[in-house]
Amino acid sequence: MGDVTITPSSSGTITALPDAEPISPGGNPALFETLYTISTTVQNTGSVAGAAVAQLYLGLPQAEGADPTPIKTLRGFSKHMLQPGESCSVSFELNRRDISYWDIVSQQWTIAPGTVQVMAGFSSRDIQATGSFSPLGGNANMRIMR
Repeated sequence: MGDVTITPSSSGTITALPDAEPISPGGNPALFETLYTISTTVQNTGSVAGAAVAQLYLGLPQAEGADPTPIKTLRGFSKHMLQPGESCSVSFELNRRDISYWDIVSQQWTIAPGTVQVMAGFSSRDIQATGSFSPLGGNANMRIMR
């Protein structure tokens, strides 16, 4: 698995609370707008054809006064059949809901201040690439690690 690339969907400012829109089935439509795209490359380095299941996990910042969020939360997975030596690009779209927690005081999905950890791998115990971004701090705070 290659490095992760974190791409914001817009250059605008992201607020902690979603825009107030009329509620439709499933909740506020603003929760399902894509905010970021996470991409990586998966390659079959073996000599036999096989399947790879790329998985994306997020570690959300801990909001002050709220219940703790999990260290790793699965936010996407994608299965790809690969021939020996073949590689493919894998992308995951993150919407506002994916990077939010339920605030019991405001009764809304809220983005906590801080850094969102991005972890890509083949299981929660086999993380191959990491990165991070700060949605409320602007897009300039993105960091990619291997």
